Amino acid sequence: MKSFAWKYFKKIDDKYAECQVQNCTKKRIAITGSNTKGMIGHLKNIHNILKDELNNSDAQPPQKKQKTIMDFVKFSSLKETIARLVCEDNMNFKQIVKSEYMRKSLQRDFSENVPKNSSTIMKLFLEFYEDIRQQTIILINDLRGRGLRFSVTLDEWTSGANKRYLNINLHYFERENAHHINLGMIRMDGSWTANRLKQQFDEHMKSFNIDVCRDVIAATGDGASVMVAFGKLNSFLYHECLSHGLHLGVNDALYNSSMDFNIAAHNFISECLTEDSSEESEECDSEESTSDITDDENLHFTSAEDFYNGQSNIIKKMYQVIKVFRNSPLKNGILQKLIKRKLNKELNLILDTPTRWNSVFDAACRFLVVEDCVRSSLCNKDINRPDMWTCLDTELLKELVKVLEPVKMATEQLSDQNNNLLIAEGIVNFLLNSLRDSDSSFSSLFYDTIHRRIAKRRNGILVQLMLYLRGAKLSNTYEHFEKHSKTSVLAYGTNLLKNHFSNTDRDYAETSNHESTSEESTSHLSLRERLNRSIFEYTSVPQAVERPAFDEFFTEFQKLDHGKTSEVLEQLSNSLLTIQPTSVQSERIFSMSNNILSKNRRRMLDKTLNAIVFVKSYFLNK
Repeated sequence: MKSFAWKYFKKIDDKYAECQVQNCTKKRIAITGSNTKGMIGHLKNIHNILKDELNNSDAQPPQKKQKTIMDFVKFSSLKETIARLVCEDNMNFKQIVKSEYMRKSLQRDFSENVPKNSSTIMKLFLEFYEDIRQQTIILINDLRGRGLRFSVTLDEWTSGANKRYLNINLHYFERENAHHINLGMIRMDGSWTANRLKQQFDEHMKSFNIDVCRDVIAATGDGASVMVAFGKLNSFLYHECLSHGLHLGVNDALYNSSMDFNIAAHNFISECLTEDSSEESEECDSEESTSDITDDENLHFTSAEDFYNGQSNIIKKMYQVIKVFRNSPLKNGILQKLIKRKLNKELNLILDTPTRWNSVFDAACRFLVVEDCVRSSLCNKDINRPDMWTCLDTELLKELVKVLEPVKMATEQLSDQNNNLLIAEGIVNFLLNSLRDSDSSFSSLFYDTIHRRIAKRRNGILVQLMLYLRGAKLSNTYEHFEKHSKTSVLAYGTNLLKNHFSNTDRDYAETSNHESTSEESTSHLSLRERLNRSIFEYTSVPQAVERPAFDEFFTEFQKLDHGKTSEVLEQLSNSLLTIQPTSVQSERIFSMSNNILSKNRRRMLDKTLNAIVFVKSYFLNK
């Protein structure tokens, strides 16, 4: 940066500079190189000119230091910073120690000597975990003190290191919103019977100061025999996961009911073959002309048996075609050239697995997008297998996709973490209505298998009680499932009150129940609009009804309700809204745990995994 003195001096040569100020008695000042000390002293002593007196417009502003993202991040302590690095950035303790940049950043922000040992770093993290755990216990005590009840979701998971863990989540309903707290992971070593599971569950809940008999109103888990037996050993309700039931229902239709599936496919093909042969021929010819496929003798059948003789169902046949390209880079290259010519990008086929049925829909949709390219590739001389996929196969797959679309939509909606049993009831009602009203050849098969699985897991009397407490009796609630008598519903509610709210004062407010008799046609609505409408019918409360007809409960609750307040029934209604229809929250924790227990961290201690999962869930909720 050039000195301000040169504003008043003119350089004569390398040794002297001449002062330009008027009436200066000493015009020449000796300089050495670029040293301006003599010139600055001359201006100060002779002319009384200082640097600060320069015009601000002539002075160059100081350069600002560029801010980084770390300048905007504020952490309360070194422990919290380490915890966020471990939980949110998936850094292990050794990486924090070995990174020189990380150590300098931590020392700059906290002016502390960052430990150079990974064991000390882990100790700081575990101390933060204990602090968060105590805060969680204080929150739970506060909720218990306000009379709130909880439900839990639990499920077991086997890690990549072949270790089993049990996850428990706590759910509560407050201020019209659902909340959840992850209570960590329990190592399941050895054989776990239902009695041992109950013992470990009670001990873990007690460590968070939760009384299982008083504070927990229900638990949600899968349909494994150990879990079902565990539910029978407890005083609270046990609800089997509806998502697991839906998964099993679809698997029954796709994989376990091959005879019924083949019959449905047989009926569909028979209908196709009875159509006008000329129209069918023109349609096939047009498809071949657009996809550059030569005539295929296998496109012409005299009966459905000729087509389906010796063939597996359409899903397995699709897998066989996909594997042709998945297992050979050469054949996949032929397919990708055609796909890129059509879509201007490459698009790989998706291979589904029976353990994740929902990808069947994605796999089939992807296959149909590039179906003409697939058939063209099969006719290529390097593959030469044109009989693997035909026009009738395509139509059959379209029928299957038509049925799976509402199933996939319902599955995704069921997986929402803010669901309750009423929302799930609306979703199930939408799904069964869609399958019943569908004109697909497969709809009745999927309706039967899904209905059977859901009916086995659905707690119908509990759903009726929740609807009654919210002042609604829907006429379409019982069109797919059995209706329970009003007496049995009231007796069921009485038992819940005796077990969980017997010490709470209550009174009665007399109102009338609301009956929803909407018969407006929904045929013009899209699948998404029909799903949202079905959910709304089960969860909305009429404005004119603030409370259901509690006087009708009096004969059932008279032992508990002699002249006392009625807040207990509102508490019961809110407590039932905490019950989860699925154990999806535990599945989310397992996905999180799987990312933590990578191949390089398989030796992680159980207590460390539990702490990381607990703290990471805390950060996500926060």
